[in-house]
Amino acid sequence: TVERPPFVLCSFLNFETVRQMGIDPESLEISHVSITGVNGKKLQSQTRKMHVKIVNSKNKAESWEKVYVSPEIKVSLVSKDCLVRLRVIDPTQF
Repeated sequence: TVERPPFVLCSFLNFETVRQMGIDPESLEISHVSITGVNGKKLQSQTRKMHVKIVNSKNKAESWEKVYVSPEIKVSLVSKDCLVRLRVIDPTQF
């Protein structure tokens, strides 16, 4: 069997990435979504949300994404669906 990398079901940004965008993460709308990591541990901090337009600079494909933001998120992740819309991955391979 071919082992495929795990993909996230929604997109996440860490506080640092949001700050680099010139946005105060604490000013974002509060989300009442419960987020659980792959190890089954739920985020304990207040999760926030925002909508962003992501553009693939190579092919100009665009995707509007709802992203969740939390100080506990260490690495920003983009969802599989977003990667398909941006034509980064081929959906026929999954």
